[in-house]
Amino acid sequence: MVETAIILPVFLMILYGIFQFALLTHQYLILNNAGIIGANTFSAARTSTAPYCDAVGTGGSTSCMACTSNCLNQILPAIAIFSAGMINTNNVTVTIKVGPVGSSGVACATDASCQLLLQPTGTYNAPLNTVAAVTIQYSIKPAIYIPAFNLSAFNCGATGTIIRSTTCSYTSPTAYALVQ
Repeated sequence: MVETAIILPVFLMILYGIFQFALLTHQYLILNNAGIIGANTFSAARTSTAPYCDAVGTGGSTSCMACTSNCLNQILPAIAIFSAGMINTNNVTVTIKVGPVGSSGVACATDASCQLLLQPTGTYNAPLNTVAAVTIQYSIKPAIYIPAFNLSAFNCGATGTIIRSTTCSYTSPTAYALVQ
């Protein structure tokens, strides 16, 4: 009995840690794949009148591409579907940049500004070496007290503090796709 009382809390903490790690890994993969989906959709939207909206999607807006049954080619609906609602899309920020290969590109956040960059008569005259770059940032509040840490793309609080109400953020690797 004494052994159980000593070992059980440690075992449960390890089990909970494994569960949390699996959950974070799942969210990490969903956000990375959503970035790739968005880059591919956006890069193929050269002739679209709403390239930003078509790539990002809004889940329910009628101003975006019609989304009746399969919205997996849009970033926010894909995140909502693949995460089964575990990732709150209100806490997701999408950054899309367009530019020649090797440049940092120009950010666009509206259909008009993105369309201007994609059209053959746009800012870059959209040559064949134009790249669409998509980065996704996701903010969450930890469910439990965790030590502050900074692991490349995942950042929680300041080093050496225990946090609970601080927002943690994850920034996905940038996904690239050549404009078609």
